[in-house]
Amino acid sequence: MKCVSIRQPWASAILAGLIDVEYRCYPTEHRGDLLIHASSETTDWDRQQFVLFDRRGLRWDELAFGKVIGVVELWTCGHGHNGEWAWCLRNPRRVEPFAIEPGRRLFDVENRPVEVLAPARRTIGKVRQPAVR
Repeated sequence: MKCVSIRQPWASAILAGLIDVEYRCYPTEHRGDLLIHASSETTDWDRQQFVLFDRRGLRWDELAFGKVIGVVELWTCGHGHNGEWAWCLRNPRRVEPFAIEPGRRLFDVENRPVEVLAPARRTIGKVRQPAVR
């Protein structure tokens, strides 16, 4: 299965349904399920940006790092703003976290059973995203 590594808190925000576009410097032809790996790397900027999500059900001390934490459907990829590529995502599902050795860009993960967890029962708002061109 294909996988992409994303820093926190963005990986968890995608799986919480707060973000439905991931901006990358490269396009992809892949369509369908895509595993979300929460990178073990983080920066001060990531922590500062966390205020966008702290009142929407995410807590920094509950975020997973260095593990696959979910799966989404990558349904299209198009030109974003500022020359970036907008990977449009839908149907986020949390999975039982598991560790992998992350690759670069879009990488393959060995086929293995993935346990999809029951959806959380809380209502959360969406972070406004720019339109995709």
